[in-house]
Amino acid sequence: MEERYPKGHPLRKSVQVVEPLGLAYLAAMVEDVARVEVVDCIAEGLSSVECVEKVKGSDVVGISAVTSNVHIALDLAKRIKNEASNVKIVFGGIHPSLYPEYIQPIGGER
Repeated sequence: MEERYPKGHPLRKSVQVVEPLGLAYLAAMVEDVARVEVVDCIAEGLSSVECVEKVKGSDVVGISAVTSNVHIALDLAKRIKNEASNVKIVFGGIHPSLYPEYIQPIGGER
């Protein structure tokens, strides 16, 4: 997000940012059988580079996307795959749910 709307940019406040509740629900469902960490890069004020660094050692990364931020989510997924091709990426949220055909496989099979 910081690449498109740097800190202090007036449009940064107008971009829809919501808590990753879907990811939190999924994390709660599997925390008994897997080590789970929910990373909210926007809430933590992390840059894309810092976010990738934080998750690149993971087995699976879930990314929430609404239509207004799907381009940012796809870019983040590509960056993660470039740094850690073995990480599986799972998209959730309203945009991937309604338009799964626009969420192309990144560096692997769907």
